[in-house]
Amino acid sequence: MTDVVVVGAGIVGLAAAYEVSRLGYGVTVVDAGHQGRATDAGAGIVNPLDLVGEQSAAEKERVALSGATYYRELLARLADDGETDHGYATVGQVVVATDDEEDGVLEALLARLSGPLPASLADYLGPVRRLPVGEAAGMVPYLSDGIRGALLLPGIARVDGQKLAVCLANALRKRGADVRHGVGELVTVAGEVVGVDVDGERIDTGRVIDASGAWAAARWPHLLGDGVTPVRGQIVHLSYPREGIATTPVVSNVGGPYILAFDPDRIVTGATHERVGFDYRVTAGGQADVLTTALRVAPGLADATMLETRVGFRPVSRDALPIVGAVPGLAGAVLATGLGAHGLTLGPAVGAIAARIAVGHDPGHDLTALRPDRFASPN
Repeated sequence: MTDVVVVGAGIVGLAAAYEVSRLGYGVTVVDAGHQGRATDAGAGIVNPLDLVGEQSAAEKERVALSGATYYRELLARLADDGETDHGYATVGQVVVATDDEEDGVLEALLARLSGPLPASLADYLGPVRRLPVGEAAGMVPYLSDGIRGALLLPGIARVDGQKLAVCLANALRKRGADVRHGVGELVTVAGEVVGVDVDGERIDTGRVIDASGAWAAARWPHLLGDGVTPVRGQIVHLSYPREGIATTPVVSNVGGPYILAFDPDRIVTGATHERVGFDYRVTAGGQADVLTTALRVAPGLADATMLETRVGFRPVSRDALPIVGAVPGLAGAVLATGLGAHGLTLGPAVGAIAARIAVGHDPGHDLTALRPDRFASPN
């Protein structure tokens, strides 16, 4: 008998399992190994703000902020478990405009961030300021010198999703948890979870957290309806050997691309947003789109070496808010999905919330707007 079974070993699932273990419960993680898991292809920006277009919904921003600030707590705990190779670093973010219209968006963002902010958000972002074009180009060696304007958000961080997943899995094993491969299917009796079937082997449990990302929609068709859709993201990885490149700020453009740098010389840029189901392919058009938009902002990357293009299926909810909470009508089941393109910002905190719900602890948040049945069919 296992206290909790977590289905899905992406960041949400592993973070959920880690919190379950930390709270003193036994946990088993089961993962089907689907191609295109979002964690494996996430860029890694840890940013609680929506930098494009209109101000994000207050609920979305609140959840995103809790996700970004939770990293400090999580990484300290992982360090206590001897796991530090996660690729997380506070490098700042330079938001650039390439024309007058985009520069107007920068001005609006600066005005918003210069006004009264929640203390935790102001603390996370640091002092936001306009950058002279020359200073921005000095901070980011591949940036175009033809940009119209730039803002610096010094507190923004980035993380390597694959490395963080390894850290969490290693820490779980050190704590005695079981992390196994296989397709997990819920076993229920009279409206209660009683186990999980993993490729013909039953794990008895009364509590399950479904953190299977975009694949969760198929398990809960009546609950989620069309409320969660897989959106394919193609993200290009380049090699750009320069001394100190890994500390380069994240670059984003209000018109599209983002660019991140990691040790020792890896550049990550993207991404496409394609509603093509679970079509796991790198396409010529997708790769061309990513590279064209990146080189418009960062022409210095033209001579970088192509390494790979990763494909991930983001679980995008209809209202762009995560889905987390107990499943109505099925005692012992908790669902956590719908993080969209913000999985590496929100994932650890959403996983921890799901864990607390599963074991009967206070989740620490008002989850009314995130409830799993908000897209359910009335029938």
